[in-house]
Amino acid sequence: MRNRNLALAAAVLLLSFGASASRASNWPTFHGDPARTGSSSDSIRVPLSLLWSVSSGGQSIVASPVVADGVLYVGTYETSSDGSQPTGRLIAMGADTGTIYWVFPGPQDQVSPIGAIQAAPTVVPGSIVFSSLDGWIYCLTPEGKLRWRYYTGGTAASSPLVLAGRVIVTSGFPNLGEVIGLSLATGQLIWDTKGKLASGTGQEQYLMGTLAAVGNSAVVLSRTGAVYSLDPADGHVLWSQQGAGGASLLAPAVSNGRVYTVADAFSRVVQALPVDGGKPVWQWQYAEQPGMQTVSSPATNGKLLVFGAGSPRQSVYALDAATGKPLWSTEVGVSIGAYGCSSSPAIAGDVVLVGAADSADAGGRLVVLDAATGKELQTDDALRTERPIIASPAVAGGRVFVADTGGTVKAFANTIPYGDPYSDGRIDIKDVMLAFRAALGLEKLTPDQLAAADVEPVRGATVGDGVINISDVMSLLRRSLGLTPPTWP
Repeated sequence: MRNRNLALAAAVLLLSFGASASRASNWPTFHGDPARTGSSSDSIRVPLSLLWSVSSGGQSIVASPVVADGVLYVGTYETSSDGSQPTGRLIAMGADTGTIYWVFPGPQDQVSPIGAIQAAPTVVPGSIVFSSLDGWIYCLTPEGKLRWRYYTGGTAASSPLVLAGRVIVTSGFPNLGEVIGLSLATGQLIWDTKGKLASGTGQEQYLMGTLAAVGNSAVVLSRTGAVYSLDPADGHVLWSQQGAGGASLLAPAVSNGRVYTVADAFSRVVQALPVDGGKPVWQWQYAEQPGMQTVSSPATNGKLLVFGAGSPRQSVYALDAATGKPLWSTEVGVSIGAYGCSSSPAIAGDVVLVGAADSADAGGRLVVLDAATGKELQTDDALRTERPIIASPAVAGGRVFVADTGGTVKAFANTIPYGDPYSDGRIDIKDVMLAFRAALGLEKLTPDQLAAADVEPVRGATVGDGVINISDVMSLLRRSLGLTPPTWP
């Protein structure tokens, strides 16, 4: 009895120095932040359940959704049978319920149909900025009203980077070597890079990928995989590095003083570059057969680097971000070559989330992988979608948002009452005693009760160690006394 009391006293004392885990509430741009890390501090626990499913009214969605201040924004990609140019709409809906707030352009907007939206919008205080394949960059108010638009003369397939008061995008085909910087406030052209971004062959290349922020500079990849760092104030080149292979539709990821790039097509090279330029810190070639690979932008939490690649089957690869050492790879579905890209993974705590496809025309699913091993953590039908998922997941407020090529948007979360195995809406002595009896082998818990009571040690999606023991009981006791265990989400 004395030892048990001492253990309880020590645990309570340690808790006084703890802090609850942070919970990200926003994912306001492609891959969640200007550095395009694709990483969230949110803790995502399996099993995930469907919170809501809403048809956008669009024919297809390939652009990743974003979430800011409780609102989800997503663009549509709609084709017509007469072969005319694809069109699109930007839709705002409630992240909690999927309720559609507004659609742009709507019947009241004095704007002709806009081009298809292939890239995620970017949300900053007071503005929503996005690009469309007919070459226009749009800036809307939070109410969905047009503030300004700018015509690039290209395909405008990138997710805008907002940095230092500039909206920075690649203009795409047929413009060679062009990145443009616009005023966020007015949409006025401040600079462009025409004639400044020659490759190692001395010729400029089409630039279609999304830029990433490296501190106060912007990094973009060319069609040949060349990397350019630009000053957002005037667009001049700070440094450049010749490419290790094509990356025309991809974004780099920036973390821990390194710029990570993944090459598509034939080279299959992944590399880490210093953020101030220079030779690669490491390079690694993934083991797919040479050819037209369907590749995704990378994501990193500073320790792990993950990306998707493969044809005709798609796999997720994980590398040590510091050394480039391969850690694991997991096949998740088929690649959809018609779109030229695949769902980019997102990292949330100790899980990797990615969209997948069963075939080009059939369904898909949200895939949840253990970040340490690559093991798929949930394989039931709860995470299935009616059509393939090309768009990357968004993670915000403990929820995962996906959109499929049938135009449906879905939200998933763990709905099991965490720490409440008694399921009465509060954590008290009944939960403690239920867990205590289970720890002693006197009570057999249901799967939902086990998931609710298995709270220690917290490991993202896996949460606990798969059994109920004294650590779980002590954590429940502390919470019932009003003390928050430092490892709880």
